[in-house]
Amino acid sequence: MSSFASAHGDSTSAQAPAGATSGQILVKPVPWQLESKFKMMTVLKPAPLIAANATLEQDKATILRCWLDMGGEDDILRRKYMAVDSGWSMRDEPSDDVSEWFGVTVEGGRVTRLRWNQGLSGAIPAEIGALSALTALDLGRNKLNGAIPPTIGALSSLTRLDLSN
Repeated sequence: MSSFASAHGDSTSAQAPAGATSGQILVKPVPWQLESKFKMMTVLKPAPLIAANATLEQDKATILRCWLDMGGEDDILRRKYMAVDSGWSMRDEPSDDVSEWFGVTVEGGRVTRLRWNQGLSGAIPAEIGALSALTALDLGRNKLNGAIPPTIGALSSLTRLDLSN
């Protein structure tokens, strides 16, 4: 009789499985628990590793790739709308200065805000998580689909997020 059984008045005896030695405690997992754990491991995918941008030039390249990935046109992004007497108008020529791009705010030498509510579609690219200085991301009023990329969770400065339809 085991010391646990004798201490607790249990006189039933159990046979140790083959290969067990004295003093080992063997726990046989319940099949559904094991199956559940394996399903979780195959369903959950780790967040892709995205290196955080450190310069405005890196931000600029990331912004252009994300804009194009969501169906935006290069010409619209780089021709920021300007206020004129009769309303809003696009610049005549595209600009290479990221601070003059549509919906982009640059502060302290980094992109801090994106306000892209201009008919974009498709999935939000995971690469958007590289914009490490971003404090506001407005992608509302677009036709976006798919999952929210987990890389957005890495944007530690982000205080405003709008993904409304």
